[in-house]
Amino acid sequence: MICVLLSLSTILVACGKDDEEDNFTIDKQSITLTHDATETVIASANATWTSDNEFVATVDNNGVITGNHVGEATITATLGGQSKTVKVTVKPKYNTITEPVMDFGLSKSEIKLKISGTPDTEEDYKLNYKISKSELLMYMFDESTGKLKSCAWGSIDALSIVPSELVGFLTERYQPITSKDNYYFFANSNKLETATMVVTFTITKGNLLIMYTPYEHKATSKAFFTEYEKMMQF
Repeated sequence: MICVLLSLSTILVACGKDDEEDNFTIDKQSITLTHDATETVIASANATWTSDNEFVATVDNNGVITGNHVGEATITATLGGQSKTVKVTVKPKYNTITEPVMDFGLSKSEIKLKISGTPDTEEDYKLNYKISKSELLMYMFDESTGKLKSCAWGSIDALSIVPSELVGFLTERYQPITSKDNYYFFANSNKLETATMVVTFTITKGNLLIMYTPYEHKATSKAFFTEYEKMMQF
């Protein structure tokens, strides 16, 4: 009799789990967030949650999704053999500046095709586009390969933009990494070890500069700051 009851209990538990899987649902299929905002997705059963892009959005064990940086991610809730997905779009609060084209490795002619208008100044390994009375987009090309090696946004008027808005613009798009003297470093990954680009912001002599550079893990800081000093000569 005891064996029969145990067997029946096992069958009922198994059937219950099967029913949970068969009827597994979540209450949202897509959400839109901003940086640091959260939203909860409710599942019909205790699911396992994962994100395919934690730089953009993360999720905890309770289905609470946090927007980290501007972009798109897919959150997956899994129960047994069933899974449901949520498309997460993290939209910016700030559109403070126009960022340059960041297609590193393209030639000068290829970069020019991607930008409307003609450059205001052009040298062998440099292009400058004036986008407002005080703002420039700058492109630097490698002297040996002719390929884009860094680019920047700059302003000759440090008072033209509210500093907190500029910091907000960068923070919602890139991960703050560190600072040194008057330089503030961001990356396009949650960890510098996995980054492919470093974004550096500074204010000096009344100028604002944001430089975008491919991140080479073996690059020396001396070489980096030499490049930065070249950009500051706009």
